[in-house]
Amino acid sequence: MSAPLLSVENLRIELATRGGMVPVVDDLSLWLNPGETLSIVGESGSGKSMTALAVMGLLPRIGRVAAGRIMFEGQDMTQMEDAALRRIRGNQIGMIFQEPMTSLNPVYTVGEQIAEVLRHHQNQGAAQAWANAVDLLDAVRIPNAKGRAGTYPHEMSGGQRQRVMIAMALACRPKILIADEPTTALDVTVQAEIFDLMRELAKETKTATILITHDMGVVAEMADRVVVMLKGEKVEDGTVTDLINRPQHDYTKSLIASVPHLTPETRDESEVAAQVDQPLLSVRDLTVQFPVKKRWGKREMFTAVNGISFDVERGKTLAIVGESGSGKTTAALAVARLVAAQAGHVTLDRTDMLTLEGEALRQARANVQVIFQDPYSSLNPRLRAGAIVREPMDNLGNLPAAQRDARVAELFEQVGLEPAQMHLFPHQFSGGQRQRISIARALSTNPSLIICDEAVSALDVIIQAQILDLLKDLQRDLDLTYLFISHDLGVVQQMCDDVAVMYMGDIVEYGTRNAVFASPQQDYTRNLLAAVPSVESVIEHPAP
Repeated sequence: MSAPLLSVENLRIELATRGGMVPVVDDLSLWLNPGETLSIVGESGSGKSMTALAVMGLLPRIGRVAAGRIMFEGQDMTQMEDAALRRIRGNQIGMIFQEPMTSLNPVYTVGEQIAEVLRHHQNQGAAQAWANAVDLLDAVRIPNAKGRAGTYPHEMSGGQRQRVMIAMALACRPKILIADEPTTALDVTVQAEIFDLMRELAKETKTATILITHDMGVVAEMADRVVVMLKGEKVEDGTVTDLINRPQHDYTKSLIASVPHLTPETRDESEVAAQVDQPLLSVRDLTVQFPVKKRWGKREMFTAVNGISFDVERGKTLAIVGESGSGKTTAALAVARLVAAQAGHVTLDRTDMLTLEGEALRQARANVQVIFQDPYSSLNPRLRAGAIVREPMDNLGNLPAAQRDARVAELFEQVGLEPAQMHLFPHQFSGGQRQRISIARALSTNPSLIICDEAVSALDVIIQAQILDLLKDLQRDLDLTYLFISHDLGVVQQMCDDVAVMYMGDIVEYGTRNAVFASPQQDYTRNLLAAVPSVESVIEHPAP
């Protein structure tokens, strides 16, 4: 048997803290053979990304490899000088990072950034490097590659930026490609396209791949072998088929259980119809437009939401689903009067929100609150968690001042936090805990409607499941109504009663969850359902 292309042997990575050196990866061993895909799976903080950074020689300054070896083609990379590492990094080992917008330089065109890799590692001249950059953009299916090479990262969609990152990582035809959560922030349909592209390019170039993810559905569709990490240690490894069909560790079992299954549940539609009353939220002919600057000084209006209508029953959840740019978030923000609507009616608890102004609007907003996608950016980093939750009550005066601190403590307990944590800052919480703070803040004004705008899409699947369970418990206990914005049909299946599918500003399909999932009428809806990662392809079914 030939030697592996890469082997990690008894690796220990430590980070410097005020209390001394703390291990974040401990006694990790794994190997990667030429042409295969190895997936490293685990939740945030498990050490999977830190392992990838160690392989690339990109550990943060406070980090070090304290023990073990990283062997690449017989050379120990932990003992290499920086110059030798730079010759390997980007040239023989490429990496696709999780968030392309922060990885790409905003002041250079995408063509210039790809060409720079070729000039630096392949010693290509400017003209040759530019021509090859255009060819690479074409290879990753960027339309009009020659023209798009001259655009800047902010002028591209998220999926296109990730394709640029893939082009950069593969520019020198590396022997190993490390993909660190390459599709976490992307719509499921774009995610499916990116994975198809990675599979095809890896097959063409014979590149071995390390895929870092927390999603076992992605693993089932992409990987040959799997390493499962928890709290810096490897808890299980094996082939994809063996691991999914015969998991040994409880953590692996929980990861597999968290993969969404899109089988519609049995539901008595006649009973649902009999329960229909005056909806809490009624939206009619809602239109939202934004001015777009055109050449020659002329301005036109871009229609983001095109006269849509829907209802949300009290105590129920309506999901608005669709790809980025479909208009789902814009529609939700218009309901909350956070963006201006040009036409239509938004009736919340018999009040037309679009007609309110001044103090009347300010008071009405207490009845509708928003939980945003990224709690780290939506929470004020300079305020303590208790002050963040208390702030809406201070602004709206919906509770006497003397009672507000007690209410904050009650809300912390309600969302599964300790009242003692009220004095901590957002950065001192985990991602899941920060989202619990966001939920507590949304509950502080006793709203009847909560808008969840991709509220769990940035979370690991296990934490995501916990937050979804919390939202369902709160809905049952407090009779809450949710408008749930998502591109993830698996999450929608778990959370929602009814579904509206949006595409390019229009609602193209609308009905009960079971009707939409069991018998979608539109090709677009069928494509969304088909793109959800699943373990079904590797499940072993007993012979009849």
